[in-house]
Amino acid sequence: MRYSFGITDYSLPLYIDSISNRWTQETINRRKGYPYVHWLQTVSGAGEILIGGQQLELGPGQGILIDKDVSHAYHSVSGEWITAYFTFGGELITEMLATLRFNQFIQMPDLQFKCTT
Repeated sequence: MRYSFGITDYSLPLYIDSISNRWTQETINRRKGYPYVHWLQTVSGAGEILIGGQQLELGPGQGILIDKDVSHAYHSVSGEWITAYFTFGGELITEMLATLRFNQFIQMPDLQFKCTT
């Protein structure tokens, strides 16, 4: 299930655009990126992400944080790919990402938590 919040006040310090915890992931090709910062995590299966001239694989429990407007594409590499994600924006995003020394994306290959239902 996907929830979309229909944000109308873009001056908020932080807001969620959309969220899902068990999404059957379809193939995505965003040449111009996405207008919000995007967290994508594998629940089951595996996916391949093409971003910044790199090809990355996300297995169960692995995730990636992608900055807004960064060109990327992804697809399943193992049949059904189930993901969890949320997209967010706000006035605080620039400061938050600077604290992380963020540049286009950060792959988290070995998270200590897993999505469960």
